[in-house]
Amino acid sequence: MGTLSWVREEWAAGRSLGREDIRRHVTSLPAEVRPLHAHTAQAVAYDLADAISLARTDKAQGISGVKFPWREKSYRPLVFTAHFGWKVKDQARLVLSLGKSRERIVLPVPEFVDRLGLVVTPDRWGEMELCWSSAAHGWALHISYRSLDDRLPSASRRQGEIKPAKRCAW
Repeated sequence: MGTLSWVREEWAAGRSLGREDIRRHVTSLPAEVRPLHAHTAQAVAYDLADAISLARTDKAQGISGVKFPWREKSYRPLVFTAHFGWKVKDQARLVLSLGKSRERIVLPVPEFVDRLGLVVTPDRWGEMELCWSSAAHGWALHISYRSLDDRLPSASRRQGEIKPAKRCAW
């Protein structure tokens, strides 16, 4: 049974679920049913809880056509949290964890620059998402990172002066 089915059964039984109830259910599933790293499973649970909360808020505001989540998803970007779901080995390999006793995803360490043109080193990296890119027909690794320049781009700067951060596609 999928998580959404479980949520609907709980509602049918008259129980109201919170964000942590959904997270506890998802992260307690056996590994055969939940072939995801615990951090990804937690992100799935929180996304579902947020979707339910948004639907409740929209309904309370009288917005028409609001629907609660109704379809089980067969795809979800994999989330690798900072300092727990990924690590750099030998300064050449990026290792993404799928959880205890599961095969890891190993990639070459990506190189990209920030908007100032400086190389973003792994010590500045944060959470990562491995997503399917339908445009590129392949996997894309999205890496969040801490900026050295926390100023917002100024409207007075010319467009050519700002270099956007690159996302690595594999």
